[in-house]
Amino acid sequence: MTPGVAPGPHEFVKSCSSLLPFEPTRNDFLDCCNGLVLFVGGCTLQYYVCNPMTKHCVAIPRGSMLENIVFASLAFDPSRSPHYRVVCFDYSQSSPPVRLHVFSSEIGNWSMHETPFGYSIKNCKVAKRCIYLDGALYCISTSKHLVCFDLNRGNYRAIRLPERKRLDPDDFGCAGPSRGRLCYSDLVGTTFYIWFLEDHSKKDRWTLIHSISVDYLGKHQHQLDRITISRFGKISALRPFALHPTSDVIFFGTPRVMLSYHLQDRRFKLIYRAREDRQILLGQLLVFPYTPCLVNLKHFG
Repeated sequence: MTPGVAPGPHEFVKSCSSLLPFEPTRNDFLDCCNGLVLFVGGCTLQYYVCNPMTKHCVAIPRGSMLENIVFASLAFDPSRSPHYRVVCFDYSQSSPPVRLHVFSSEIGNWSMHETPFGYSIKNCKVAKRCIYLDGALYCISTSKHLVCFDLNRGNYRAIRLPERKRLDPDDFGCAGPSRGRLCYSDLVGTTFYIWFLEDHSKKDRWTLIHSISVDYLGKHQHQLDRITISRFGKISALRPFALHPTSDVIFFGTPRVMLSYHLQDRRFKLIYRAREDRQILLGQLLVFPYTPCLVNLKHFG
């Protein structure tokens, strides 16, 4: 029996088209955070926040200084507040500071913050994907740091990734909140490792909590259906994609298949199987866990 397969990225974006005043493409999708989804309207730099669960969508008032935006993220935690923030990263300057343009749904206005980010964007790039947890945005840099932008205090710090010298210099692992902790997963040699950051608001110490042998995963492909196995590709191509925010589950896969693996009972589950003419590229940066929420969005005059 073939297991159920989650909708592909194109189908998810298309499902939001009825909420938006334009027909979105996958390039218009920017971020997903705790049940809210962020879109931008093509080249207009008009941002929209949607809640697919409640079928609400709001247009974010236009900012006056958003021409040099590299990427944008959502900052939202319904367990703390029904309000959210849209954060736009401006790297127009070749040297620090980095400008963060922040829209607050609570006050309905944009504000600008300058962060003395210590890397030149030309020498050290930051992945265009942020993780939000406890008032801060985290993104992975090519220098193998997790860069933290504290939205409440207005400062930043760079946290060295675990096993930094053994990580692939040309690849990324994945970071994300899991059960209230900030975690990082990466492939070191032939083993997936998962660490969590102890007291992520103050200290920068990583603690190893799980390790999974790639050989072990390969030996248990029999749990999958034949079509999935045929599209699996090389075991060596496995990469961690994302962490489940509320369960001990890791999402991983190859360019053809995405699976979930429950760390406690060691169960596989097929999540997504790419069509013959498609691939999952940079899954660790472009796979967004989605958890529905019932927060209503207010419109801005």
